[in-house]
This record gives sequence, structure tokens and C-alpha cells, in this order.
Amino acid sequence: MTQRDRQKKGRAVATRATSRSARSEASSPAGAALDALGDLERERNELRTRLAAAEARIELLESQRVEVLNRIDWVIDSIHNVIERGT
Repeated sequence: MTQRDRQKKGRAVATRATSRSARSEASSPAGAALDALGDLERERNELRTRLAAAEARIELLESQRVEVLNRIDWVIDSIHNVIERGT
């Protein structure tokens, strides 16, 4: 997580906490429960989005790893061929 992302997340958490406390003081217990439920649903949706982004990143990194390994194998084979031809 980058510094900017951490800062944005910190501001969002502070804003949610402030607005949640203001809403719960002014509303009924049922309203507060609905507000909390809404906050949890928003957080769940955000986490789903972040999970999807992380999974996409993992897939990209895995494909790059396979590509690098194939290149290394190719170089090793090439070196072996040069050595065999030289002797």
C-alpha cells in the first residue's frame, strides 16, 4: 500500500467515524443500526474491490515469473550448446 493510499484511507476512516458518531447521537437505535449496516456494506464492497485488484496483480506477477523462468532456461540451454560446440 502506498503512502498516498494510507493517507486517503486514514482520512476516510476519520470521516466515517466522525459522521457515524454524529448520526448515531441524533438518530434512534434502529437508525444507528441501519447506519452501521450501511457502513459495513460499503466497507465490504471496498474490500471486494481491493481483493479483485490484488488477485489481478498476483496473476500478472505469476505470469511474469513464468516468463522470466523460461528466459533463464533458454539462456542456460544456449550456454550449454555453446560449451558443447566448443569442446
